[in-house]
Amino acid sequence: LTSLKNRGVPVLWRPLPEGYGSWYWWGAKGADCYKWLWNLIYDRFTNYFELDNLIWIWNGQSDSTLVDKKSFDIAAVDLYFKNEKDYGSRFYEEFAAVQKFVGSDKLIAISECGSVPDMDAAFRDNAVWSFFGVWYGKYIMAETGEYSDEFTSKDAIIRAYNSDGAMNLDEYRKMRGIKPPETENADTESSTAKEEETTVTD
Repeated sequence: LTSLKNRGVPVLWRPLPEGYGSWYWWGAKGADCYKWLWNLIYDRFTNYFELDNLIWIWNGQSDSTLVDKKSFDIAAVDLYFKNEKDYGSRFYEEFAAVQKFVGSDKLIAISECGSVPDMDAAFRDNAVWSFFGVWYGKYIMAETGEYSDEFTSKDAIIRAYNSDGAMNLDEYRKMRGIKPPETENADTESSTAKEEETTVTD
């Protein structure tokens, strides 16, 4: 993290995810222990290591595990609904629930999810997620390696990524004037072309 700071690289930093549950050790001893550990990490990273490039994401997911609002920038939730596809209004319900205890002055995100949110509906309902991250594996891909519509229909994912309310990596690079990294194939093709050119010249 220090090397990234020295290079001026901001980091979306989500320590201690899903703090309200008992399946991770940092949440197993209850909310007070979770909040104590969060404060320790925040103080250490911010004041001792002076890491000012971290965008702190709190993923406690409950008002009982809510930490000092000054110690995080974004509130995030993980959304998985069993036996449900294209969650629909569930996205709005979860957004409203989080906003109720973190306040309207905080960005809210979906750090993990099994289905893609409807971006147009999010703007319509004034429940705009700052970002979302669809989990990997079975949530997007079948065993054959092809797209799986078990959790998100193909129409829903196409609609989400083509919405005027969504920004993908290519659009972000264009907005910031960042050139995309050259791919390995492009390097190979360029090298091959130079070799052929040299052969012809000789």
